Amino acid sequence: MNFKPKTENELARLKDDELISFAVDARDVGDPDTFESVLRHFAGRRIGLVDYWVSKKADGDDKDEIVGDALASIIKDISKVKGSSPGEVVEWMRTVTQYRIADFYRAKEKDPGSVPIPDQPADDDSWGPEIGIPDSTGAVEVRLVVENVLKTRDAVKQEVIRLRINGYSSKEAAEMSNDDSMSPTNVDKIFSRYRKDVATELWDQS
Repeated sequence: MNFKPKTENELARLKDDELISFAVDARDVGDPDTFESVLRHFAGRRIGLVDYWVSKKADGDDKDEIVGDALASIIKDISKVKGSSPGEVVEWMRTVTQYRIADFYRAKEKDPGSVPIPDQPADDDSWGPEIGIPDSTGAVEVRLVVENVLKTRDAVKQEVIRLRINGYSSKEAAEMSNDDSMSPTNVDKIFSRYRKDVATELWDQS
């Protein structure tokens, strides 16, 4: 494989699927430093997503602390990612975030007056599965929810949603849509509503 590292500016111009593909190439040729650097770049684009996941379970100072812990864990353990697509990496990030949320509240119950910032001992089984191997049941659940919510949309909306999920911008999705009247603003609204419905299914089930 003819592999050539890229500059930060070059990485910034890559779409999500291209970025992950490049990270996988780096991993395949035995370049762990580039692999980690590229995945950190990808994770940096998803800081708002981590904040959103945590906001469904905490607010105020608690939320800020958990977000900080989650991001620290993601950065620290990014080399353990096993996935090869944007969706798999995002799912790994979500799993890490869920662990940090659970850890925070477990610690708070043990000592309400002093909530330590979690650290991950290598031999501590209480942290659940190895951080680089997300629980498969949770991953399957997420995929089912994503597909079920997607199926409630008509063909045109499904098309633009899939384009956005695959890393295309709203402008690109509108241009690639079979609906000539589709605009980037319409794509934004469709995708925003879709994400909210997915989040409701994942987080707000009774």
